[in-house]
Amino acid sequence: MKPAYRVLQSGDLSGIGDPVIVSTFMRSGTHLTIDLLRRQFDAFRSWKRPLEALDSLYLPVDVLLPGWEPADWSIPRVLEVLRRPRRPVLKTHFLDADLMNLRQSQPVVADWLDQRGTFLHVTRDLRQVLPSLWAFLPDWQGSDPVPFDEAFVREWAARAHEHAERWRARPGTRSIDYAEITGHPEALIRRLGDWLDEPPLLKLPLLPRPIKSRWESRLLRLFASQSESTAILSARRTQPWRPDWNSLLPPCLGSSN
Repeated sequence: MKPAYRVLQSGDLSGIGDPVIVSTFMRSGTHLTIDLLRRQFDAFRSWKRPLEALDSLYLPVDVLLPGWEPADWSIPRVLEVLRRPRRPVLKTHFLDADLMNLRQSQPVVADWLDQRGTFLHVTRDLRQVLPSLWAFLPDWQGSDPVPFDEAFVREWAARAHEHAERWRARPGTRSIDYAEITGHPEALIRRLGDWLDEPPLLKLPLLPRPIKSRWESRLLRLFASQSESTAILSARRTQPWRPDWNSLLPPCLGSSN
């Protein structure tokens, strides 16, 4: 049965620490960023119960957007996940950069994020994003696979560019390139510490250990209270990128590299 849904009030958020919101286009380094925060800063470390999904280690704030209200995200669960760490990490792919869609369903939460949140916007070279997205979409949409072709690249590159432009225009948003995370993690961790006013741990290895398989992910859900990685793995293999598609990409997301 679908749980009762209600609009949160300011008292519901009392005592919850200042949030950090990780905004990305899908398959752009969302979970690596979340897991880096959880690994390298005590304030963002959370926990989950056995049988809880790995997304209990952060809050996918899109569940509060109009029309979503998924059955596995009751309001009590939302509040519990927000209260577990000293400061909660929120993930979004579909939140408007001006928070207007969240304001329609949860105005108090939108005000809270606007006033107390730190927004991190992560981008990644679309030559890496789009093959991964193509492999992921059938699982996410519950649809049949589509061809990985020029039409797919044009459509989703345009969507990714629009997403990036909106978030880059939001005042105060901090921008991160996926290549910084993998190529220069220590410098990025120190910069995150400055942005978030939190001391970095610089725990070695600096990056979280990735999940190796979907079976490992299932075992972590069943038995673990912690996981270095919260990554969502695709069931399908990616397809190779064609160099002649480079011209279809916006310069800020891959074509000039």
